[in-house]
Amino acid sequence: MFFAEMLICSLLQGAVPPCVTLEDTRGPYKTEKECLARVEEMVELIPTIFNPPYETKYRCRQEGTST
Repeated sequence: MFFAEMLICSLLQGAVPPCVTLEDTRGPYKTEKECLARVEEMVELIPTIFNPPYETKYRCRQEGTST
């Protein structure tokens, strides 16, 4: 099982907080491919929540692996 996680960091100096971690509430997903499809959906929503400029990173964490 895979869990979608995303890190969003503002590129503006002095942003508070500078980074935010998002964890998907729909998962877990049976395959990494399903998880990556969910990440793509999440990426599309970011501009509705955060003001640019920002940088994003994501991962599909497999259940039972360390963070």
